[in-house]
Amino acid sequence: SVLTVLNLIRLDPARIGELSLRGVELTGSVYRGGSSIESDLAALLKTESDSSDEATTAVIAIQDARAMLVDATTGKRWSLDQANLDLRITEGQIEGEIAGVASETGGSDGAIESTFRVDPKESIAAQDAKWTLSLHAESFPLSVADLMVRRLSETVEGLPEHVAGDTTGQIAIRGNGDGSLHAKLDQVRVRNLQTVFASPLPHRWSNSLATFDGKIAVSGEWLVGQEMNVTTDFASANIDGAFPTSISLTGADDNVLSWLQTLQGKARVDVDLAALDRALPGLIPVRDQAE
Repeated sequence: SVLTVLNLIRLDPARIGELSLRGVELTGSVYRGGSSIESDLAALLKTESDSSDEATTAVIAIQDARAMLVDATTGKRWSLDQANLDLRITEGQIEGEIAGVASETGGSDGAIESTFRVDPKESIAAQDAKWTLSLHAESFPLSVADLMVRRLSETVEGLPEHVAGDTTGQIAIRGNGDGSLHAKLDQVRVRNLQTVFASPLPHRWSNSLATFDGKIAVSGEWLVGQEMNVTTDFASANIDGAFPTSISLTGADDNVLSWLQTLQGKARVDVDLAALDRALPGLIPVRDQAE
């Protein structure tokens, strides 16, 4: 018979203790509306039989691993090498830490450290955390965001088709039981950003250096910034207020000015319009004579 890792995890933890693995290679795919990772985790959290009340419990340590994720639509691949993972599964909750070197095939690479916790129970209170994610990145390739775009493309409109560049800094994200998202950005720097949008009209945005520091949340129909400081090649902004998510920066009839006019709160924005038009063409109408 074949004894798989899932079989081992579902054994009595008092009999197997900690499960330690080395040199593991993992593969997964991301597609519109889901991923093989989510499917595997759902299977992992199931009990051995429908009649059993005992949930999966395990402590897993993986060293010197390699993980590969594939965009099921485009076939592009990203890898995480020299990875170490500590995973704890208790009463249906998953928490752990992971560190490694991420890279896109044929592209740049960068280091990342992350801690995470997921509680899949349906009975979580609206203001309690359903999941948390903390990231510390050093020259981390932003093209990995393409996988998130693929995953969310069925539910979120206006996302870019492709992202390139790298980022350094710390981000802490919390997803609550009511579906709201809360993020804290600590001196996040984004370099050599290239963003491609396919609709409503094809266009490309670029920026050499941007910095983000503060808190941001998406709750219901509102995007909320709290002491949010942003600098780019063409502008600097301090935002302490809320915007409706019904207006995007890329819609056929939307632009940054109409977005700012909906602000409930306060914001200070200094913009070089000519530089803005060069970096983000088509975002706002600028006369050819503008300097």
